[in-house]
Amino acid sequence: GNKTAKWEAARDINHEVAHLGKSLLGLESTGVYYTQPPEPECAPITEASLVIEAAGGRLQLGEFIAADGSTWLMVVNLDRNQETVAHLTLRAGSIQRVDKSTGTLLPLVCADSQDCGPAAQGYRLTLDLAPADGVLLKLE
Repeated sequence: GNKTAKWEAARDINHEVAHLGKSLLGLESTGVYYTQPPEPECAPITEASLVIEAAGGRLQLGEFIAADGSTWLMVVNLDRNQETVAHLTLRAGSIQRVDKSTGTLLPLVCADSQDCGPAAQGYRLTLDLAPADGVLLKLE
């Protein structure tokens, strides 16, 4: 009957999932890839992926398409104990992110210290991800 730290964490995750769910419900999965596949049957990034390059830890990359043809990417840090800094190059000209606290699409804002923005081969992006954290991006 006593609330613990796990209760607080579960409550926070439930709120985030509810907000992300608004965007995810209208999406169809087109692929799931890993920077360091945890099992032999898990797929590494392919040439057809929305992701050109990915580095910075054990990442799971979920790709989606919406009915309007827009492409989406979920990036998840698979390490449950350590944060990671993910370095990605994506097939996109610009990116928006879904705010986990409201579910709204917001422009992606990069910190001054991050390598982020349009590049010769796509869009370079740096993401700071807490343990087991993720971010949902809309690619344009």
